Amino acid sequence: MNEEHSIHLLLRTKVERTAGFTPKSPKDFTRLEREIFAATRELISTSTLKRYWRYNGEKYAVKPFRGTLNILCNYIGFINWEVFCNSIGNNTLGSNYINSETLSTRT
Repeated sequence: MNEEHSIHLLLRTKVERTAGFTPKSPKDFTRLEREIFAATRELISTSTLKRYWRYNGEKYAVKPFRGTLNILCNYIGFINWEVFCNSIGNNTLGSNYINSETLSTRT
């Protein structure tokens, strides 16, 4: 497993932990889409989530756009993808972590 794959696996795991479930069906991905939107006011389509989770099999996995990664990182409390990746290397959250009050005050 390469480093990039490991980082994406970690992000998916953290999204699942934040959501409180592991998406395993089309209904689950729809639910995750709604929960991400409710928390961030940013939309990631169900189809995009399925591709990122490789729901349709490895052959359909594609590298996600930076915007998608930023939204997922924002959902789990980070400012963006770069900060999330840096936090892994530094093993710190620091001032780049968004608390739940910050997320709830967004419009």
